[in-house]
Amino acid sequence: MEEEKVSIVMPTYNAAARLIFAIDSVLAQTYSNWELIIVNEATTCDETAEIAISYRKKDSRIKLIQNKKKEGLAESLNIGIQNADGKYIARLDADDLAHKERIEKQVKYLEENDDVGVLGTWQHHFGKSDWVHAPARKYDKCRAILLFDCNMCHSTVMMRRKLFSEQGFSYDKNSSIEDFKLWTELMRVTKIENLPEILGEYYEGESNISNEKLHTINAEYPLIVGESLRSIFGIEIKDEDRKLFEFKASLITPDYNLEDKLKTYCYEIYARNKEVKFSNNAVMMHVLHYWWVREHTGDILFNNKIETYDSIDDIFFID
Repeated sequence: MEEEKVSIVMPTYNAAARLIFAIDSVLAQTYSNWELIIVNEATTCDETAEIAISYRKKDSRIKLIQNKKKEGLAESLNIGIQNADGKYIARLDADDLAHKERIEKQVKYLEENDDVGVLGTWQHHFGKSDWVHAPARKYDKCRAILLFDCNMCHSTVMMRRKLFSEQGFSYDKNSSIEDFKLWTELMRVTKIENLPEILGEYYEGESNISNEKLHTINAEYPLIVGESLRSIFGIEIKDEDRKLFEFKASLITPDYNLEDKLKTYCYEIYARNKEVKFSNNAVMMHVLHYWWVREHTGDILFNNKIETYDSIDDIFFID
């Protein structure tokens, strides 16, 4: 049987230092029916385009789109997807690597599970640090976590192209966390899952997130979480409570008034979840517990094994 085509979308911006490794990891795939769409930012000032062109001359499956003006990451992703013709869209960043069986295994899973629209994998971080990002496997826990945290390895994700071409989804070019925003939108119409296997390598360089970028993310996080809580549970976040829903931990410095508000939101979310049946009750208590832990300690432990709680009152402790 003929393999379904996969369109791998790779935005680039001054990516010459590691681009060859990323492209080589695509060429090494055990799955052969793919196209690699490299979308190069207009303001790139290194040899990224030349490297892409040299590979394109050797393999016609590699395409280069040169932006005419600065588009940004989200819009470059949209441009790549709009120029794709595969059944599936796979993501890969220009400084990351795909294990050789990644595409084959993701296509097999998606072909066997029609109700799954987004499929990530686990990812090993290397370079400045050494650890494994292991998002939740099944959709029930995935989407419960996505209420509060962008817990997906974006550079490993494969999606059904029809979500974009037929259902009109896209990356929000005005968002600083365009992946989180997209996942929270897609989780309402399709299942999001992860293969519990390391199939990607994420390179961590020396550059850290800037204070300006962190400020922007913290400002947007409550808006994305708030939209999910509003649309799914009918819960409104008060302006004065937005700090609880930021990317950073809000209660590392004790604030008992804010802590009481956090507990109130946990009770309300749990009660509404029981009514609308968004997620299994045990899963929701697990996720709410680790939201509680994150806000107090900064530790992101959503992926831990699900504990058994007798009631929602039992989740308010720090491990």
